[in-house]
Amino acid sequence: MRDIVCGWIRKEDKVLLVNRLHEPWKGYYGPPGGGLEQGEDLKDAVAREVGEETGLKVDVKEKIATFIVKYKSFRRLRCTFSDAMWSVAS
Repeated sequence: MRDIVCGWIRKEDKVLLVNRLHEPWKGYYGPPGGGLEQGEDLKDAVAREVGEETGLKVDVKEKIATFIVKYKSFRRLRCTFSDAMWSVAS
């Protein structure tokens, strides 16, 4: 099972979604995120992934949820969502 993180990035009444560029989610919109690196803290991983995908610097507040996702054509993922606010617009 692979661990991934996603940021629920909000500012006022808006939530940030990104257009996925790679399979199996190509063409779908979702929260920015990606793989957790060996030994990496969840908050650090969310900030890094959001920065890599959007160029935004975020302040990660707290973990919202962790759940297991199993895809027919893909492996199982454990996804942790964290609440974050962006602090610098790019």
